[in-house]
Amino acid sequence: MSKRMILPLMLASVLAFTVLLTSPALTQQGAQPVEARPAAAEPAEQPAADTPEDKPAPVPLETPSADQRQAESVLKYVPADCMGAYIVPNMKDLLAATETYAKDIGLGEELGNVAPQGLLKTITQQLKVSKGYNPNGGLALVVLDFEQAGIDLSQMFQGGRPPSEPPFVILLAGKDVQSVFPTRTVQNEDGSVSVQLIDSPSAVEEMGDYLAISPYPDGIRMLKEGQNVLETLGKDKIDLLQKGLFGYYYNMGSAVTMMKQVSTGLEAQQQQMENEGYGPQEEMMMSLGIINMSVDAMAQLVDVISAVRIEETGMIAETLVDYKPESVYGQQVASLKPAGGELLSRVPDMPYVMAMGSDVPGLNDNQAVRQGAEIVDLALEAMNLEMPADMKSQLIELSTDFNEQVRSMQIVAGGSKADGVFGTVLLLDVKSAEATRDLITRETNLLTTLVAKTLAQKEEDLTGLEFKYNKATETSGTVAVDTIEVLHPDLQELSERERKDMQRVLGEERLLIRVAPIDLNTVVVSFGGGQGVLGQAIDAAQKGGTIEADAGVQEALQHLPGQRVAVMLFSPQNLWQTVVAEAEQQGEKATLPGTLEDFKWSTQTPVAMGMTAEGSQARVAWYVPTALVKDSVDWFMTMEQHQQEQRRRWREQRNAEKQSTDPPPANDF
Repeated sequence: MSKRMILPLMLASVLAFTVLLTSPALTQQGAQPVEARPAAAEPAEQPAADTPEDKPAPVPLETPSADQRQAESVLKYVPADCMGAYIVPNMKDLLAATETYAKDIGLGEELGNVAPQGLLKTITQQLKVSKGYNPNGGLALVVLDFEQAGIDLSQMFQGGRPPSEPPFVILLAGKDVQSVFPTRTVQNEDGSVSVQLIDSPSAVEEMGDYLAISPYPDGIRMLKEGQNVLETLGKDKIDLLQKGLFGYYYNMGSAVTMMKQVSTGLEAQQQQMENEGYGPQEEMMMSLGIINMSVDAMAQLVDVISAVRIEETGMIAETLVDYKPESVYGQQVASLKPAGGELLSRVPDMPYVMAMGSDVPGLNDNQAVRQGAEIVDLALEAMNLEMPADMKSQLIELSTDFNEQVRSMQIVAGGSKADGVFGTVLLLDVKSAEATRDLITRETNLLTTLVAKTLAQKEEDLTGLEFKYNKATETSGTVAVDTIEVLHPDLQELSERERKDMQRVLGEERLLIRVAPIDLNTVVVSFGGGQGVLGQAIDAAQKGGTIEADAGVQEALQHLPGQRVAVMLFSPQNLWQTVVAEAEQQGEKATLPGTLEDFKWSTQTPVAMGMTAEGSQARVAWYVPTALVKDSVDWFMTMEQHQQEQRRRWREQRNAEKQSTDPPPANDF
């Protein structure tokens, strides 16, 4: 991936609105530029052909000044009953932060090539925005409520036409449309002024420090009649939106209405196809089932608010999810309490690539269990398979019982310091280790039956696939260890090389999951790394792990909200070391791209996620270290240089081979 590819990804949020504001030429029937036809003057008789001196002079554009006074908050004009809004609180701050961030991650020169005069001037010139625009203000794209706008998406699935104009409104800081868009203003037949942004002129109206622009006929009226979010959202949500560089607001009630329209339309289309003799449409049925389950889940939400900000050492993306207090999910979130201990305190550092901990009581979300079983059922139906009713009941019952047993969990996956190069560990804190062990046994047996009665009927390769639970077949120290062995006829016919590959990666020549109840309330499960990883896992569970003692992890956690109920870490650095270890095991280190086998990361701080809960509201925050992004950019650049060098050598070799096989030139003498 080149810098030219990375840069647009980084700037996507800054430049997204260029698509909305970039339009074709202004010439349209019944609408002309203001400068071409003043409203108060009679149209003059036009000559048969324009001469150069008859053509109007181009309107000069002036770059807006970023030193204008601070405009009022754009949130003042975002209605709470819209479907959603994408919001930039202050464009000046966003552009400045983008330029600084580009330099910090090593893309300053590339940004300079894209925007040599700075982002503000480059963007405003591209959009033909002039001095009337105020960069020291906000920007919002408001998507209106479809039902209020009289739009029924269900009709589109039954041969209806989509709305001719999209139901959205743009809020842009500026008080005079002609000074903001001198080349895009349009004089309409009735004497009113519009602005040409997309295919047809859009209505425009001044609202405080902003211009409201909408191609939808009643868009601005709907915007003005709605109660703005500053009056309806709580202080925590408003603060999150205003302090971020950019963010969004989703009104889930409006989104549910739209999704129900889609569901109704799909049902009607499916019925119509069946009536016409096409028979059941399995893929459509699966899509419809997933949509309906999504509607059920979304109906439990009030709204979702998210924002991104950049701090001194990294980027933080934070989301507030507000559930209805009386809903199943709302009650579950309200039951969450902060962990008394560390969330990753009982798993080994392998070193980890991914680590996740959740000290969450009340995981017995039976609705989620049933939805999970329904998704499996829908997937089987899409493959012309059916899950027997008794089997589905067993799956729901076992999953519910298992969730009721679990009080917390910790997971780590990464490079193995023991046998093989990969391993995974799951630690479960449960009400009863013996009851959990029994449930895992029953689930294993059910899985074998499920494969035999469903998947194997369609996929011959799965015939004979079994999951065999063996109690107390191994020991680790004083702990008796159960095993779940994955059996298949093909596994008995592996070649010597395939067995060596499995040994190298997993530490053994068979697929084996180990289950170790180590005390009355703790069960350790491992896969990969052989008995060595299991031993590390049991030791960490009994004596304590070391992941959260790592300096990089501590640095990342400082940027997440306190009183966490869940945490997750992802380490690209350790992932790369696992890749290098695998290459070394194969004796292929020299084939790694360029000098990447010796690539040194400047930071060991991982990407981190933390979740807190208060009442029926969940807060989730992600932290991405700037130094890690810079290292990743350098990593990609090293790969690109290596690939270019490989292509150069290949061309040279091809040319040399071609010259050696070409016949000698003819002798003309």
